[in-house]
Amino acid sequence: MRNPVHHRYLRLFKRDLTKYIVTFLILVVAISIGSGMLVASDSLLYAYHESFQLNYIEDGYFETVSALSQKKLKALAYQKTTYYENFYHDESCGEKTIRLFKNRTQVDLVSVMQGRLPQKNNEIAIDRLFALNNHYQIGDTITGQHGTYTICGLVALSDYSALFEKNSDSMFNTVDFGVGVMTSNSFEKDFQNAKIIYRYSYRFHQNFQNDTEKAKASEKFLNHLNQKITRLIAYVPEYENQAITFTGEDFSSDTVMVEIFIYILIVIIAFISAISIKDTMRKESAMIGTLRALGFYRWEMTRHYLILPLMTTLIGALVGNILGYTAIKNIFVGLYYGSYSLPPYHTLWNALALVETTCIPLILMVCIHFFMIRHELKRSPLSLINEEERVKHKKHVPLSPRIPLFDRFAMRVLLQNKSVFLVLLCGILFSNFIALFGLMLPKILDHYQSSIKSSMLAPYTYILQAPPSLASGKMDEAVSYIKGVQTKVKGAEKFTAYTLKTTNTHSEEVILYGIVAKSKYVHLKLRQDQVYISSAYAQKYHLKKGMTLKLKEPYKKRTYTFKISGIYHYEGALCLFMTQSKLQKILGIQSRLTSQFTNAKLQEMNTFLQVCDDIGYDFLREEDFDLMQALVGHLTTSEKNMINELLKYHIRDMRDITSFTYFSGYFSKEKMTDLKSQYVGSVIDENSLVAVVKQLETSMGSIMQVVTIAALFIYCVLIYLLTKMIIEKNKKSISLTKVLGFSNREITSLYLRPIMISAIAFQGITLFIDDRLLKEVWEAAVRMEMSGFLPYYTSLSTIILLAVAGMILLIGILFLEYHRVRHIPMEIALKGHE
Repeated sequence: MRNPVHHRYLRLFKRDLTKYIVTFLILVVAISIGSGMLVASDSLLYAYHESFQLNYIEDGYFETVSALSQKKLKALAYQKTTYYENFYHDESCGEKTIRLFKNRTQVDLVSVMQGRLPQKNNEIAIDRLFALNNHYQIGDTITGQHGTYTICGLVALSDYSALFEKNSDSMFNTVDFGVGVMTSNSFEKDFQNAKIIYRYSYRFHQNFQNDTEKAKASEKFLNHLNQKITRLIAYVPEYENQAITFTGEDFSSDTVMVEIFIYILIVIIAFISAISIKDTMRKESAMIGTLRALGFYRWEMTRHYLILPLMTTLIGALVGNILGYTAIKNIFVGLYYGSYSLPPYHTLWNALALVETTCIPLILMVCIHFFMIRHELKRSPLSLINEEERVKHKKHVPLSPRIPLFDRFAMRVLLQNKSVFLVLLCGILFSNFIALFGLMLPKILDHYQSSIKSSMLAPYTYILQAPPSLASGKMDEAVSYIKGVQTKVKGAEKFTAYTLKTTNTHSEEVILYGIVAKSKYVHLKLRQDQVYISSAYAQKYHLKKGMTLKLKEPYKKRTYTFKISGIYHYEGALCLFMTQSKLQKILGIQSRLTSQFTNAKLQEMNTFLQVCDDIGYDFLREEDFDLMQALVGHLTTSEKNMINELLKYHIRDMRDITSFTYFSGYFSKEKMTDLKSQYVGSVIDENSLVAVVKQLETSMGSIMQVVTIAALFIYCVLIYLLTKMIIEKNKKSISLTKVLGFSNREITSLYLRPIMISAIAFQGITLFIDDRLLKEVWEAAVRMEMSGFLPYYTSLSTIILLAVAGMILLIGILFLEYHRVRHIPMEIALKGHE
């Protein structure tokens, strides 16, 4: 025999149709967003990691002053390492720069996203993302300094998934910098008189377990290169190449916030649905008591009231997953492709996404409903039939008779529905938090951009880049470097800098600045034993004066400990400030360029230089050395070569070398054009910092709009559901007030006014709570997931805007509920109970 209770499912569903539809929609939105996000990130991350093998991504690269001959490349043989030419030219196209390579066939292969690779002269295939941001399409032409080129394809270069122009840049730039490929003939023809960067990529024929093993192998390989190559301009192993590694690191941290968002939303919706079920059970308590008296078990009644929420969740999860794997997934893929130059991908089945976006929400919904239903079924059948309260001794809160009738009645409505209003408070708190986050991020970026100039250490900060071959002690390289980093710019101030890493889980770089005494740019009076930290470092990690911090060498076990002497106001980066001599002493940095020579030998070489200066020689032949050695002294072959290098750079006194003090860069109030470009690693100025903000706005602007809209939608739904619940719960009382002659306006004042006042009060309270909460969450997210520091900024205008938007939506919802109150019939109050 069929269970007669089953006939009620359709009736219950029709009665609460709006509630189930809204619950279904929110579940679909939450699950589809979570599923789409996880599937998109997992599929793209798999394609990213797979490209390392499929596209033969390099293990690193080095750059030389000139092209190496095949004989020289063969002489570089090192443990079965393979070398590949990867020459490029930076072509200026107005304010944009396109880094052009030859077509690749062996290493760092190119993925064609649209069109084809270049086959003719004057054809180029450019990065898809750069083309998108600059509105280039296939068939368009680009005019550069050395020619006009036709775009034949849109591509993704496997070694430029993040478009970093320099590896030392703090943020990639997809607007002003792009990469591309062209035919070998066109490259050699167009750029024969242009500046070519002679880059060689290399691949090891062995696999490494982690970056530490890679670092050891790379360090040995660098020593090998220094022994074989006279002038090594740059050396960047793959694990330090931001253009390759930044994308993978960023993918790993994107999904956590989305998962938290889903779980909070599911819990709120589950509580709303459970409270609604609880009210339904109280209205039907007589029927439930009768069925229990007839022999129905508690588990049967639990199953009866659990079926509809469970079916709603299952159908919502099914539809949410379908949308997540199709439309929503495509949205997130588009967002990722709008930030990174990724290869083509294939959608992968994600079991983890199923568990996190379907199984866990389903368990949450079932558990919350189960415990709420079982709690109501603890009453005896007799008390259910008589519709008695479970706790008889519970008393109403006394209200003063001096309070006007309508106000006292409204307060009573509030007290009788306190659980509903508590959920309303939580819902408004949550939705305001999400909306505030979506609206605040652009304000944070705008504030950071406007405060950049005042927070800079200097209008121009030049970070020098010593050639890797300098570490091998080659005098010719040392002399070239010393001469190349000298400047005549007035007011330029030298500093020493070194980079260490934090020892926490999310390890990030910290810059150590060695400052000269009486610095004109860093206004600190430092003693030899003092170490100051930047305010950005202090705010990010909650550091204070007197604390001790530990930093480590990247990919090494060596650590350094510093005691904080004070905090210096600078929000541009995580920094330590100390005297130049202290930093050099700690790190063991000193002028080692002539340490291989004794004082007697230095004096002897100085005599050679002075004699050459008197005679007017700029170069000494072997017979010249033989003649001078009879008068001055004997020199080895390396010393003879060094003498000629010094003469070539017009150095006539060894003190020009021995007096050189190691430094890493300059602070300056104006541009420094007399530094050799090959020794300038990066330039930090207002434009470079603004570029970081522009890139963040480009990458995240559309996401924030979606977040804000989603938050306002959640706000509307919560207000609507809870208001409807209060009206439904008090439907009989509202009908009775109509019988007693109260007008619709008076009834609205009795029942809707408490909702309006509570919502407005909750709106005001939660906005300021959310502001403080968002500050804590923002700082925690910046600390755990972001390198550098982006200070939180509160805009009062944004808070007011969100409050006004919430009130407008609230008024609209209450207007709809007013029409619901008007149509409640009076006969409900006249129906008696048998």
